[in-house]
Amino acid sequence: MTWSINLEDIDRIFSQGGALEKTLPDFEMRSAQKKMAWHVSKALKEMRYLIVEAGTGIGKTFSYLIPALLFSQANSEPLLISTYTRNLQMQLFNQDLPLAKKALNINCDIALLMGRQNYICRNRLARLHLKPSLNKKILPQIYMWVADTENGSIEDWPFHNQKYLWYNLCASLDLCQYPNCPYLKDCFVIKARKHCHHAQIAIINHHLFFSNLKYPGTEEGSVLPPFKNIIFDEAHHLEEAGINFFGFDFQEKHLDSFCQDLKEVATLMGKNNIKNLQDFVENVTMLAQKSKGFFQVLRKNTDKNEQQILQEGWTNDLKGAPEDLLETLDKLLQFFKNFPSLPVEEEGMLMENKRKLQDFIASLNHFLTLDLHNYVFWAEKNKSDSALKALPLRIDNFLKETFQNYLNGAVFTSATISVDADISRFTEEMGLPPDRVDKMILPSPFEYQYQTQFIIPEELPSPGSAGYTKESIYLMEHLQSILGPRVLILFTAYKMLEDFHNVLKGSNLSKFYAILKQGEKTPDLLVNTFKKEQKAILLGTSSFWEGIDLPGHHLTTVIIMRLPFPVPDDPWIYGKAKQLEEMGRNPFSDLMLPKALLRFKQGWGRLIRSYQDRGLIMLFDTRIATRNYGKTFLRSLPDDMPVIIGKKEKLLSSGKKFWEKEGKNLDYGEDN
Repeated sequence: MTWSINLEDIDRIFSQGGALEKTLPDFEMRSAQKKMAWHVSKALKEMRYLIVEAGTGIGKTFSYLIPALLFSQANSEPLLISTYTRNLQMQLFNQDLPLAKKALNINCDIALLMGRQNYICRNRLARLHLKPSLNKKILPQIYMWVADTENGSIEDWPFHNQKYLWYNLCASLDLCQYPNCPYLKDCFVIKARKHCHHAQIAIINHHLFFSNLKYPGTEEGSVLPPFKNIIFDEAHHLEEAGINFFGFDFQEKHLDSFCQDLKEVATLMGKNNIKNLQDFVENVTMLAQKSKGFFQVLRKNTDKNEQQILQEGWTNDLKGAPEDLLETLDKLLQFFKNFPSLPVEEEGMLMENKRKLQDFIASLNHFLTLDLHNYVFWAEKNKSDSALKALPLRIDNFLKETFQNYLNGAVFTSATISVDADISRFTEEMGLPPDRVDKMILPSPFEYQYQTQFIIPEELPSPGSAGYTKESIYLMEHLQSILGPRVLILFTAYKMLEDFHNVLKGSNLSKFYAILKQGEKTPDLLVNTFKKEQKAILLGTSSFWEGIDLPGHHLTTVIIMRLPFPVPDDPWIYGKAKQLEEMGRNPFSDLMLPKALLRFKQGWGRLIRSYQDRGLIMLFDTRIATRNYGKTFLRSLPDDMPVIIGKKEKLLSSGKKFWEKEGKNLDYGEDN
């Protein structure tokens, strides 16, 4: 390492009159931001792992971007920045990094690399006319866009209402003909990867990081440059990203689509008088029949529930259907191996489907020989599709070698990492070497005692009990004068949201508020509608607990309907809980409670995003005041956040006093 840390330089950059204040329009000097920047610099210099929980308002993005730029200027080796969401990737690339470069007067090459599905494939576009169901009128417009676009990415894709079209054009790994693709020189994916390999700083995502681990020595394992230092933002999603990446499935709809593709291949090959083509077609027909039979018997033997955990002997009642299907897949593979040379187009399609076929065989074999020690396996069904699915129960075994032997330094940061002020659980999940880890928690700098109140009504029945939904809406009607014009209600399950929505539409609140719910529009359109309405209640679940920003008067109240414990019969939660029990550990304290606490912090954190934000947070779950674990949730709140527990009259009085302090106009959410 040639970079020498200078604390005075960091101090100057982040202080009043420094480089950031001269560049950033809304810069505010924050001691915690400066402290984090110093420790990020130290971790990169001393080749250590730093885990930072940086609360909202710290300004953590520039706390790692400034050291990253200084590091890249002083060293010839690349530094990677990895995010979970594409939105943050684009923000870093288009906004934050250019500002940081300007502040430091540094000119270094920055690359953005997304997953291959985010780029268009020229080869698939050239064959798109072969799709019989396609509206050919749109092809000239796509050709014009491809001729003009610089990166061929979904970010530039102008046909936003054509999701199916993008699915048929994106650079799917299963369909890639590398290195024999006729469009190799102009491939958008390869161009993006080459830029990434030559850049000083590359912005990637967690999926690409795991891809680099999973496919060593292959094209997919050479996506990233040989890096020694990496910064993970949105680090609380690393475990989830890894679990999903290393999982696998065997789906009915995928086999149906595969059989249809093979029929198209057979039609094309028929023009070339291929020997044994009729036998091939018969085997494709046989595969479609065996697939249909297998999934039919799977549905019949799956419980009434939509998901069923698989255990040893799960195939005993399936009358040999899995083995028959595997035998048919194996037999079809022999045809692929014995086909003579074909014209380039047909050869390419044949190779694509051969790779798919090999993946199907490998996946089905996994389900026939269950590795229950490391994975959870389950069957899943709905009205139109059935599937076998599997997820790993832990990812530290995939990460240990990388973190212990290959990386010099790494920074993991998020607004929600710690559980009860402890970061050790994250260290364990990631398989980090304890002797090289430094940890720090930087709480949000906001003045919660003035900006919010955390309100807990004590009269509500327990969530899930009879009358809970009606009583909750009745309570909201009673508290209407303190809710403000824009209310976000967070649910832990979509069914609960639907039931609540059905009752809310018939309540008095619907006379004063526009009622919006997740699923009616895309999340972006829904949030924009919510902002434009004079008064609105937005019902959301899953992704609405994080990642949406509604600053200032755009959000006046957040209501959390229940403590966000994971669903116990979720397959991964079930499998992980069982594994912990076998290890002699407590699934509630080691799994359910930590995950609920992190989600809880993400939920109430939607409200206060800046020093200008004010509003109320309400929890309609009395268990926080009556159960022992409730104290742990209360401890996760900021020390200066007022907690008000009481009956309706007390809550109404407290809320009115809160708003009166600043003379807030609740009708429009604007200061008088």
